[in-house]
Amino acid sequence: MKQIHRTHHILDEIIGVCERAAIGDLEVRIVPLPEDPRFARLSEAVNNLLDHIDAYVRESAAAMDHAAAEQFHRPVLTRGMHGAYRHAARTINRAAAKMKDFHDTNRKNQSKCRQLAATLANASQTVSAACHELSATTDEIARRTRESAEGSQHAEAESQKAREAVTAMAQATRQISSIVDLINQIADQTKLLALNATIEAARAGEAGKGFAVVAGEVKELSKETAAATSRIENQVREVVAASETVAQIIAGMAETVSTIAQSAAIVVNSLQEQGAAIDDISRQVSELHQLSSSLEASIDRPKSAPEDSATAAPHPDPAGNTPASPGPARWTSPRPASPPQAVGCTA
Repeated sequence: MKQIHRTHHILDEIIGVCERAAIGDLEVRIVPLPEDPRFARLSEAVNNLLDHIDAYVRESAAAMDHAAAEQFHRPVLTRGMHGAYRHAARTINRAAAKMKDFHDTNRKNQSKCRQLAATLANASQTVSAACHELSATTDEIARRTRESAEGSQHAEAESQKAREAVTAMAQATRQISSIVDLINQIADQTKLLALNATIEAARAGEAGKGFAVVAGEVKELSKETAAATSRIENQVREVVAASETVAQIIAGMAETVSTIAQSAAIVVNSLQEQGAAIDDISRQVSELHQLSSSLEASIDRPKSAPEDSATAAPHPDPAGNTPASPGPARWTSPRPASPPQAVGCTA
């Protein structure tokens, strides 16, 4: 009966160790070993199992802690591991190697992104400056075009005045032509009167000789007047023709100036629309510059990394307390005879 009670006690102790290990307390061990060889072998097997599990967990946690801190020189040590432990450790090491490759690729991509962001920032700054300069140039062109349009409108008004003046001059010239016609009529009548006076002087004989001389002079004067009026009439015709030509030229100039003024107004409107578009582009480029600067800053911003530790975090005990870490795990079997937490067994 006493042997059965002792056996139950040993089994309860072994079960208690297994239950505590099941909830994450890998520090517990069965010490001292029972005197019964069978229970001693069972206890030693449980201790060895816990040693392997604890070492595997510590090695894995240490490797993952270093990987999380972007330190990939700390793999899971597989020496002394067998079976599933060795396979799982190699799987973790392969995953860590892939993480390292991804990390290196990410570093290269970050460098490229940083260069691209810097290039984009410089380019956007250059484009922004060019947009500002282009906007200023467009405003200057619009101002000068507006002045040209105003000058064209003024020239159109002056052309209208000149055309009216030339038209008035042509009308005055036509009036001169009418006066010349009147002078020609008077000259013809004077010539006729001189002819009649000559005839009457011939009838008068000696008494009419002096009058005949005067009549001859009047006749010559009427001829000269007729010749002069003929020349004046020709010149008047030339002046009228020239005035009409000038009026047509001025009308064409006025039409051209009006077309230029309309085109200038269209150009001014187009330049204003272009200026608004350039301002919008400049605003978008400024936003792009800010975005690229923010991107470059976010790439250069240091990332928060886990605390650099060569050991895994210690396992909490069932009561919630965290025991001190015993340092890096080693694949040794069995563990020392006096671990921090032990469950005693008596034979």
